[in-house]
Amino acid sequence: MLSLQVMGTNGPHRNGGRRSGVSVYPPTLILAAVVSVACGQPVQISPDEGQPPRLTWSPPLVYPPEMFRSDVEGRVVLEAMIDTSGKVEPGTVSVVSSTRSSFEQPAIDMLRNSRFEPGRTLSRAIRTQVRVPVLFDLKRASRIAKADSAAAAGLVSDGVRLAQQGRMQDALTAYSAAQGIDARLNGSVGFWYGLCWHGSVWGYASDVMFACDQAVALAPRQARTREARGIARALTSDFAGAIDDLEESAARASVGAIRTRLLTWIRLLRSGENPFNESVLDRLRRPTS
Repeated sequence: MLSLQVMGTNGPHRNGGRRSGVSVYPPTLILAAVVSVACGQPVQISPDEGQPPRLTWSPPLVYPPEMFRSDVEGRVVLEAMIDTSGKVEPGTVSVVSSTRSSFEQPAIDMLRNSRFEPGRTLSRAIRTQVRVPVLFDLKRASRIAKADSAAAAGLVSDGVRLAQQGRMQDALTAYSAAQGIDARLNGSVGFWYGLCWHGSVWGYASDVMFACDQAVALAPRQARTREARGIARALTSDFAGAIDDLEESAARASVGAIRTRLLTWIRLLRSGENPFNESVLDRLRRPTS
């Protein structure tokens, strides 16, 4: 939740007797307003003349994960200068007050990238000082998180389906979109493993190696992540790396048939032969593999 107080002046803005570090230059204008982001319309305006800036768009407010997990809400009050095009002027965002420092950077990032309809006199747009209270509300954040999670899950499912159809470029686009919607996927082993596995068996091992590395970084002792990266490494001619991953996977495999398969691959790699020919890859593409 974001609200906005606008104060255009003909000199440096002061708060509690101290300079805010941001100045407003002529033309002279005195404005006072409170604007609600939710509806985008002023709910209280009392200017002598002219029109205050109006918020037209702001990016999603990122709730600090540690604060979200701890059920901590907060509030940050910012000041900034809005130029005559409706953009926040670089270097003008400052923190007036904050309940916790963890909330400050997400609030600053959101305000920096917000867009406004600029303040105006009766004849032209002007630069205007704004004060912006940013509220970190757990209920609203939870609703957004659930919606984002559902949307991201849908895109991941689309990515898997597209990969299983061999449409790997479209699948990569879907995975990337999912990651952009729900940043929590960055810490999901399943997300990176799925991208690594499907990309590798469909011929895009070099393109998804970053995902394989991320999956292993998150779960270095998990059999499936090491198997998937082992396949990717073999397909990119890194036989030594592939052997290392597949040996770790074989040591942790809980199913005898899978362990036997892994050991066969390792034996072939040690002899200098890549076991992942088209016939093997075709079997691995099947959901039951």
